[in-house]
Amino acid sequence: MAKASTEVNVWRSLLGDSGQKVFIVDPLGNVMMRYAEPIDMRGVLKDLERLLKYSWVR
Repeated sequence: MAKASTEVNVWRSLLGDSGQKVFIVDPLGNVMMRYAEPIDMRGVLKDLERLLKYSWVR
C-alpha cells in the first residue's frame, strides 16, 4: 500500500494543478515523454511513430 501512495504522489508532482498534459508511458510505467500546453499533436504523433518503430515490444 505504501508503494501505491508513493506513486500517486509522484504523479501529482508531475501533473501540477493547471493545464493539460500528455504523457507517453512505457509498459513498465516509466514516463518516456511529457507534453505540456500548447500540445502539438502532430509532434506527438511523430514521436509515437519513432518510438514504435524502434520498440522491442511487438
